[in-house]
Amino acid sequence: MKNLNYKHFTMKRKHFLKSVIGASAFLGIPFNSFSSDRYSIQELIDNTEKEVKGSMFGFADSPIEKVRVGIIGLGTIGKSLVKLVKGFDLKILAYDLERDNVFSKKYNISYAELDYLLKDSDIVSIHLNYSNDLKNFINYEKIEMMKSNAIIINTSRGEIINETDLEIALKNNILAGAGLDVFNEEPYSGNLKKYDNVLMTPHIGSYAKEIRIKMELEAVENLILGLKNE
Repeated sequence: MKNLNYKHFTMKRKHFLKSVIGASAFLGIPFNSFSSDRYSIQELIDNTEKEVKGSMFGFADSPIEKVRVGIIGLGTIGKSLVKLVKGFDLKILAYDLERDNVFSKKYNISYAELDYLLKDSDIVSIHLNYSNDLKNFINYEKIEMMKSNAIIINTSRGEIINETDLEIALKNNILAGAGLDVFNEEPYSGNLKKYDNVLMTPHIGSYAKEIRIKMELEAVENLILGLKNE
């Protein structure tokens, strides 16, 4: 692959990160800090090959169908994640106060209590609606329940994870890594930026042309419904 003569081309950082955040999180490739807005295909290939060979996530050496994904919050977005990864034939656990048995049966999802999900999952992905009682919902006590080779992904609200506790866990190898698109304070300027096993994006999980158009249309449709008192 390295012998191919790829021409350099430019990629805006937001589009590059949007493309790799899902794949890198699930494959255990720690794309963390990018210092330039311009990348080449060859550089991406070299870096990816290097990181896959030296991946710190223990489950990366296991068949993908053996990987257990725990979804905290199986609402609209959580269900979208299930549909997105269904082709990988992953083992999926879910925690939600309201259970959709029709959906879980269709996609072979096992509902579980939170403690069991945290202890049994290789990847934990958070998709909760935020309320004050969920501040620091994921703290050191919960992180400590997770496997030492597991990663946690948060694309919901930054306040849900106690960032200080997360850093302590990463520093002490309690947890293998994290993928974060949201933070307690944004733009983020904390210590988690120092860790190579933390994938960070600046709250751009929904930054895609199609999604933005859909969001704008839904906003207008809801405004019309409100004006009609419907």
